[in-house]
Amino acid sequence: MTKGELAPYLSSVYRFLDENGDHPAIMGAYDVLDRLLQSAKPRRVWSGSKSPWERTNNWLVHLRESHVEPKDMMATLVAMFLYQELSPEAFRSDKHFRHQMVVRLLRLAPIRRDPFTHRRKDRITVGVRDFLSERLCHSKLGALALRIAKHIAQDENQKNDFLRCDIDGYHVPFNHN
Repeated sequence: MTKGELAPYLSSVYRFLDENGDHPAIMGAYDVLDRLLQSAKPRRVWSGSKSPWERTNNWLVHLRESHVEPKDMMATLVAMFLYQELSPEAFRSDKHFRHQMVVRLLRLAPIRRDPFTHRRKDRITVGVRDFLSERLCHSKLGALALRIAKHIAQDENQKNDFLRCDIDGYHVPFNHN
């Protein structure tokens, strides 16, 4: 899943969030995400200690230091749910969807590179994807993102209803070649 594939969904989501920015649930979600970012403390992760919480915590610190806004995080979550609603065939499984959601969320921060080798040093491990997706999807934040996505999807479907019209005689065969 690329940023380009998510872009049309993000534009719909940002429009919705701008129009409904004063809704108490949306404001509460921004607060939850802001507290999540602010409470993250950098942790030393040794190659032997692969605790998903420590690695996730370091990702949250990276998001905060990159000045990623809670609104952008929320928009990404909702856009991923919207993408799943409108194009469910894009994901091989629910786990694939959840992992892609975490990747898109954490990739809001710029790529970190090793100063000597210039290789990426920000691998999003399976443990981090599992850990964070579990907490996001099975929380009120995930439920709210899904609710918003379903609302936007319903609006999108209503806009496209005029294309779904019946034509009298559509199934009648033609007489001439």
